[in-house]
Amino acid sequence: ESSVHMKKCSMKKTGIIAIVLGSALLVYGLFEYFFVYTEDAYVKADAITLVSNTAGRITHLYVRNNQTVDAGQPLVQLDTTQLQLQQTIAQESLQAAEHQVPVLSAQIQAAQADISADETNMQYLQETLKRSQALFDVQALSAQALSHLESRVNIAKASLKASKAAQQVWLATLSEQKIKIAKAQSALKLAQYELSQATLSAPQKGVITSFSLSM
Repeated sequence: ESSVHMKKCSMKKTGIIAIVLGSALLVYGLFEYFFVYTEDAYVKADAITLVSNTAGRITHLYVRNNQTVDAGQPLVQLDTTQLQLQQTIAQESLQAAEHQVPVLSAQIQAAQADISADETNMQYLQETLKRSQALFDVQALSAQALSHLESRVNIAKASLKASKAAQQVWLATLSEQKIKIAKAQSALKLAQYELSQATLSAPQKGVITSFSLSM
């Protein structure tokens, strides 16, 4: 366990920051309140436990007792090897998911083109069948020719139905892919956040008053 006490630099106030590294876990939180005596008054200050949500092996300790530090100055560094790997994997997963979007969009457009072609063919065959039926009624067209045309209409209906079904499949696949992209984006944000937590920095300017570490 590591703890660092930092005295805030101020003419009127004195504060203390307690930084605890239990099992290499670092999470911001209020720790305790206490009173510090100054030359002109008693001043209430807060001790804060700085802990991060990222676990890992400590690779660098940048502070020592009685050291003055500035706000934002690194205090402790965790090993980022695994964290960087997680970020790379998340980035690659997101890129792979996003790569599928234009592919699926092209399939949807192709299915729409098939639907339009089938609808045009269907309209033509239905109009032809209507005229042929009139010819058949006056015995100007054979039953065999009329039956053949009816078969072509039925085939066109089946083709149109299949084209619409295919488009629905591609649309559903695209929706699923967008969900995968959202999840991949969340995973990447989490990986980036955890990597950012690998460095514990001083929240304010002050002096390290005590420091201890046990693994």
